[in-house]
Amino acid sequence: MDKKYVNVFAFLIAVVVSWVLYRGLQFFMLEKPRDERMHELVGSLNIKNDVSDIFAEFLGADAQSKRETFQVGSAILKTRGKVRIFVPEKKGWYTIKYPYPYPLTKLASLATDLRFVDINLSSLINSVDSGEVVYVIREGSGVETGVAKDIKVTFEPGEGPKKEFVDNNIA
Repeated sequence: MDKKYVNVFAFLIAVVVSWVLYRGLQFFMLEKPRDERMHELVGSLNIKNDVSDIFAEFLGADAQSKRETFQVGSAILKTRGKVRIFVPEKKGWYTIKYPYPYPLTKLASLATDLRFVDINLSSLINSVDSGEVVYVIREGSGVETGVAKDIKVTFEPGEGPKKEFVDNNIA
């Protein structure tokens, strides 16, 4: 009987030591821990396109420009602090700038659920005059709304991207 308990105890010790070694290697050598990777994902604002088919140019923290088109009902993710959006109905570009990672996406503790900050494009457009952006925070099963004043939106009249790019990139 005693040998059975010794074997079970030795197995449990081996599992715990293996897990600690794995997490140590993961943290120091292989990759960022899940918490950091997820914070990169949720550190950006999620812009919900509730206006019209639009064109977005990402000018994020990595300084690489990326261009995409978005249909009504889709969301612009991973904006990383700066994005330009062309809205054909308004005949111009909206530049959205905010601190990245956005403070409201920060987790209270590692035990809490991820926090996503959603903003409607129409709210961003309206904020050019009001200076206030209405946001929705989704965390777990809870939802919280509020008004942000640290998201800067400017409007610049102008032409959109070349027609060939838009025709080839709208799904």
